Amino acid sequence: MRTGSIALPKWTPMVRKIILGIAGIWLFSLLSIQWFGWDWVASIRRWTILHPAWEGESSIWSGWIWQAATYMVHHDLASPFHVFINGLMLWFFGPVFESRWGSKPFLNFVVLCGVGAGVFTALLGWLIPSFFGNPVVGLSGAILGLIAAFSLVFPRQPIYLFFILRIEGRWLLPLTIVMDTLLFLTQPGSFAYATHMGGLLMGYLLVTGKWRPGPTLDRIRLARLQSKRRHLRVVRDSEKDRTLH
Repeated sequence: MRTGSIALPKWTPMVRKIILGIAGIWLFSLLSIQWFGWDWVASIRRWTILHPAWEGESSIWSGWIWQAATYMVHHDLASPFHVFINGLMLWFFGPVFESRWGSKPFLNFVVLCGVGAGVFTALLGWLIPSFFGNPVVGLSGAILGLIAAFSLVFPRQPIYLFFILRIEGRWLLPLTIVMDTLLFLTQPGSFAYATHMGGLLMGYLLVTGKWRPGPTLDRIRLARLQSKRRHLRVVRDSEKDRTLH
């Protein structure tokens, strides 16, 4: 499959492992919990999905900090579409970055985007539990990080939104933000809005490098220097001569 001039491989090693992994965990959880009634699997799932609200013994705020990462491997057992769409989006955006960066850096990026999205979700769940306190599962935060990366790394690359509408990569990030926000405003609580936004933010910070304090401090120093320079005036040679007499 191709998008413009960039060839997207059907499979790359890490993308294949992640897709097969999340699909296998979803199927195993579905069969063991809903068909066989294995309580120990249900307990593991409860301990490892993200509970962002402050209250509750299973909350991440109760010390179960691993939930910020482990929630990514689980998906809604009542919705095969949930795991399918995440796998599809990973297959679409993942190979171009794994081919470009290598398998290990690509995996690191995916995990960091997912963990960043989980932490962002937990913070909003603590601040506004009525909107963001529901349990969260899925790889969506990491996928949104890849979407942000594609928009930044390939701004002029044409892709087909919903396989129909042709747009350039640079529009993918703002369109995603607008669409998610409109859906959140019209159907609050219907999906993990905070996780999506956290994934987009983390992807943006990782690609641009703006998470580092160094560049930010440099910009602050430059702004201070420019403010001082506004008080200075260039003295011409003729003016200099008059000031010497």
